This record gives sequence, structure tokens and C-alpha cells, in this order.
Amino acid sequence: MRKEENFEHRFLKSFWEGYKQEYFIKEKEKEKTPKFNLYRDLLVRYINKMWDLKNLKENQKLYINMIEESILRRKAIFDN
Repeated sequence: MRKEENFEHRFLKSFWEGYKQEYFIKEKEKEKTPKFNLYRDLLVRYINKMWDLKNLKENQKLYINMIEESILRRKAIFDN
């Protein structure tokens, strides 16, 4: 598992542990979270297109790369 995938897994696991202590969520709704995250990243990627792509700062380049890889990973899940 790659570093980003490990982070996503750990983040969601910790998030749900804390969330279920305060709120109830149906399992069916919980299962939609990865798709929601995909749509969020697609939106963020679209917004980032407004940056001057020929003059990106290093942190902008890293962020775009991280989002693109995340989109591809999750898109593969929904394509199956």
C-alpha cells in the first residue's frame, strides 16, 4: 500500500471511530463516503485548473499530483 493510500485508510478509520461515538450513520450511507471523496477531489482538481499551470509553485505541483493519483485510484474502484 502506498503512503497516500495508507493515509486515506488510517484517516477514514480514525474518522469513523470518532464519528460513531457522537452520531449514528447507516452503513449504506457510510459506504458512499469514497464516492463523495472522489467527487470532492474532482471538484478540487477542476478548481485547481484555474491556477497558472505553467508557473506553479512546488507545493501546488505536489498537491495536483496527489489529487490526480487519488482520483485514479478511486476511479478504478468504481469502474469495477
